[in-house]
Amino acid sequence: MQACFSRKPWWDAAPEQPAKDNLVSNNLIEHCGRELFGAVGVWVGLAAGTNVSDNEIRALPYTGVSVAWMWWNPQSRPEPRKTPCRENVVSNNHIHHVMQVLSDGGAIYTLGLQPESFLRGNVIHDVPVNAGRAESNGMFLDQGTGGFVIEENVIYNVDRSPLRFHKGWKNLVRKNVLAVPQGVPTVRYNDTKEDRIELKDNTIVEVKASEPNPVEKAARKALERAGLQAPYRQKLTE
Repeated sequence: MQACFSRKPWWDAAPEQPAKDNLVSNNLIEHCGRELFGAVGVWVGLAAGTNVSDNEIRALPYTGVSVAWMWWNPQSRPEPRKTPCRENVVSNNHIHHVMQVLSDGGAIYTLGLQPESFLRGNVIHDVPVNAGRAESNGMFLDQGTGGFVIEENVIYNVDRSPLRFHKGWKNLVRKNVLAVPQGVPTVRYNDTKEDRIELKDNTIVEVKASEPNPVEKAARKALERAGLQAPYRQKLTE
């Protein structure tokens, strides 16, 4: 008896299975991963129409927000494979003091093709260097990340590049404020064709170790909208 298997990926054969249209908002997420360091603050996985907004995410051993989980290897196919992920939004979050133990991640981590998705209005800071072979970043846009608009984010006090693309696809990066230590590239392109990443109207600030951080003023203004919304911030103070 010969087994018969569908050639379609599981999510195409059962399109109702991916998580859809979820909202993660106005949460304080901190001190995850005390025993298992690979834990992240919010893991979206294979999802569509998911909105992660107005959260404060801090004090984590690894990544703050991770979106999608399907790789692309340019050596095996000319374009990223289709995924169920699309129209995902990570916006107006305050993400800081992450990557405190592990490396090769970021405040926001993405993977794979996600058409019509946005990383918007987030304030990211205090991402250190760790002992791993790969660096950590404000945003690490990993294998096949494509279809994103990355806009109006403020990233500072990050020891390596604010943005890193690894085997990246087509994305638009615009109107961000990116603070960069001396001698560090603003965008790290790992096995990524630079012409696939459109950079437009970004403010790049080189930070000298002996001087005050010139981005803090922009960060304070951005924090008026990023993080928990006013009624929820009040609950924390109470």
